[in-house]
Amino acid sequence: METKNLHRLMFATALSGLLFTACKKSNSDSSSGNTSATDLQTQADDQSRVSNETDASFDDVNTAMTNQAAVTGSSASPTLRYGVTVDGGNQDTIKTAISNAVVTVDTVDNPHTITITYNGKTADSLRTRTGSIVISFAAGVRWSTANAVVTVAFNNLKITRLLDNKSITFNGTHTYTNVSGGSLSSLNANSTSPIVHSITSSNMSITFDNGTQRTWSFARQRSYSYSSGYVISETGTHSDGTKQNISEWGTNRFGDSFEAQIL
Repeated sequence: METKNLHRLMFATALSGLLFTACKKSNSDSSSGNTSATDLQTQADDQSRVSNETDASFDDVNTAMTNQAAVTGSSASPTLRYGVTVDGGNQDTIKTAISNAVVTVDTVDNPHTITITYNGKTADSLRTRTGSIVISFAAGVRWSTANAVVTVAFNNLKITRLLDNKSITFNGTHTYTNVSGGSLSSLNANSTSPIVHSITSSNMSITFDNGTQRTWSFARQRSYSYSSGYVISETGTHSDGTKQNISEWGTNRFGDSFEAQIL
């Protein structure tokens, strides 16, 4: 299990800049017995970056949705709008705490959408992001309702690590479910039950810095509670019949199959 302790006021702005701690992952290579130490290190770095960046993206998804009380049924205060409309007036551009991103909301078309478009550095100035994430949900869906489902599509989301200028690019969709119901904005010291979200995908295309493109699958559950700040616990929810707690699996940049477990 992986945990992060966050100050409540830092959740919307700084979660994506934090590193995983106390997270043990086991990678199994099922197609090659001659993998070099260098290749193993590269695979470990790839898997860590993919895991971290998808988690950071879903932190932004949470921020974008929680800020839209009228759209998602959360108890958050209404978000101030820039007063700019696009797409023939169907979309409003809104303010959020997501760094160097424009967020637009369309509640006219069905499905409704919230689009996060990135173009700049993250708050920690360690990475740059370009591309977009589109959150789609049917009219009438309220994210705070138990088992509410939205689709999260990654469209050429490219994250470049400025330390070595290496990038990864995501394309594909995730199914995002609010298993428990409730809004993250309502968590506090008096909360008695965690808020649980599940994240699944079978078609995430990942392009690595050397141009190699692979498809990975994801199955995670994130549990949010409050103890002097947010505590996020993450587990893998996939089983291959032998191993449990698998969070990601697929083929690495070298063509070898792998599984990543959160133990």
